[in-house]
Amino acid sequence: MTHRVNNTKRLMFESGLTWRSILALIFGCVVLLPAIIFLYCVSGRWLAGTAWILLLLWNEVGRLFGSRLSKQELFIVYSFERFASTTALVGINLLLHGYMRRSPLSTRFQLREAIPTWFSPPFGSTSFMTRSLFHPDWILPVSVMLGLSFLVQVGGIALGYFFYYLYSRVEKLPFPIHVAAADGIVTLAQRTERRMGIVTIGSFIGMAYGALLYLLPLATVGAVKILPLPWLSLNQYMDVYLPGASLGIGTDLVLFASGFILPFNVVVWMLIGSLAIFTFGNHLLVKWNIWTTWSPGSSIALAWQQSFISFWLVPLIGVGISGALLPILRDPKRFITALRGVSALSSTEKMAGFINVKWLLLLYIASMGGIVGLIVFLIPDIPILYFICIVVGLNFLWSMISSHALALTGRGIQLPYLYQTLMLGSGYRGAGIWFMPAPVLTEQGSSWCGFFKLAELTETKLSDYVKAWVITVVLGTVFALIYTQALWMMAEMPSSAYPWLQTEWPIQTIFTMWWANIGITGQLTLDLRLLFGAMGVVTIIYAIAELMHLPFSLIGLIAGTTTLPPFTITMMAGALVGRYCLRRIFGRKRWEQYRTVAFAGLVIGEGVMITISAAIGMIQKSLWVIPY
Repeated sequence: MTHRVNNTKRLMFESGLTWRSILALIFGCVVLLPAIIFLYCVSGRWLAGTAWILLLLWNEVGRLFGSRLSKQELFIVYSFERFASTTALVGINLLLHGYMRRSPLSTRFQLREAIPTWFSPPFGSTSFMTRSLFHPDWILPVSVMLGLSFLVQVGGIALGYFFYYLYSRVEKLPFPIHVAAADGIVTLAQRTERRMGIVTIGSFIGMAYGALLYLLPLATVGAVKILPLPWLSLNQYMDVYLPGASLGIGTDLVLFASGFILPFNVVVWMLIGSLAIFTFGNHLLVKWNIWTTWSPGSSIALAWQQSFISFWLVPLIGVGISGALLPILRDPKRFITALRGVSALSSTEKMAGFINVKWLLLLYIASMGGIVGLIVFLIPDIPILYFICIVVGLNFLWSMISSHALALTGRGIQLPYLYQTLMLGSGYRGAGIWFMPAPVLTEQGSSWCGFFKLAELTETKLSDYVKAWVITVVLGTVFALIYTQALWMMAEMPSSAYPWLQTEWPIQTIFTMWWANIGITGQLTLDLRLLFGAMGVVTIIYAIAELMHLPFSLIGLIAGTTTLPPFTITMMAGALVGRYCLRRIFGRKRWEQYRTVAFAGLVIGEGVMITISAAIGMIQKSLWVIPY
């Protein structure tokens, strides 16, 4: 018999959206956003640690003026980094689209004139000569990009809230990474002596390790590099014994420490899934002459990219769909319980910002309908029914499996080229669908799901988090366009002034033109045999595990199939150290009580050092741009 979820006694949510937290968000948009954009242009890296830097700064400012911020306010401040990730690169992506049209590569693929004007201004537009994003020719591309992005996020809110309710309040999954983040926020807000001591020690350890991994190579201009980043590759040995296989060891301390807090069984199956695909699976692809582009000496990143395109894309879509459907088919009562829960909210839940299922359904239908309507308006001859099934159905399923994975592993399921692969199955031979200015098939729901859980853990109204997102996205988009315009006026994009763009944009252009070319010419199609074959394999494994009562983690296995071995091996090492060493040293009860706090300290320390390293890197990269 199903049961209604009743957590009203624990719901004491308060507002976190105050003038102080709003001021912090404005500060982030004005001060941190240009640093994020510039760092990306010169190095391709995100300014990791922004959330903790802004939180620590604002928390200390509040203490200085005798007005300590609450944990709810600190959560809103902490959320800035996630908000910035949706807006910071708006202008950069617009200029990338313009580069794709102007690049000689578009001529080589004979696609320059086929690129729609809602993707990029025409080839001869004066906006490129004057370097102006505020030219009339950009109005249509900007409007379509922002419109699609907004609709995707609205759909993500609806899905994220529902899956938060399902996986947090019905299934009560652990959300280990978010619990650790909440422990860090609450500790800094309440400053409990013992917890604060653990966070401080963890922070110093994280800073020390971060200095070795990030700061030392920068300070010595690469002369001293103790540890490779992001992994120590073992592919040179694999080339001899298992050609095509990828293997390595991740060198990030936070990755190692995540093994402390993730469920041990999940980490084990993540490792199994990762090795099955990228080590033994890739070797078999080479052995059976399926992956013909492999050559000895391939890096882990190159092997990952080539093997995905050669074979793994379609099977892993089937694996993901199975991961979403099998738990529902196994126990549909949980899904029904979640639907009943959000359709009959208590007054306390409503005050906490919970959303009724009717509004969720309306939000999702409106957003997905808006996406489909806009695309049909732009591309009238698109296969409408196929596109509706992909946008409405796959967004739901992929957000479901990604949210489930996030709740157990701290990581969503991200599959590269998912949209492009599925579009091959449409049979459409036009160019428009290959030049979407914003992703219309994403796992955005999982990101919202995780932060709704974090809002619950910090007892912040869920509606305040959504309002803060609206405020930051509006301000962030405006400032991102202004700052990108300023950087474009300083130097052409791409150019030697922005090394990452000069390296990466031609590569992105080649891939975009390649997908468009094979789609238009019909050189590749979606092989449904691989899709359903992968679904069948996962179903058989799941059925055997259920019948034999094996300690099996379906989500762990699926998450592992999209995670490279260096990451899962390092996580496994951390899980073993935490389970068999640290738990014995500190005692089981004490370790279980404070391990998330220790993890939060390590994250804060390494995040601070990454930010310092990024600042030094920006200074080094920008000094020579100034002529005198």
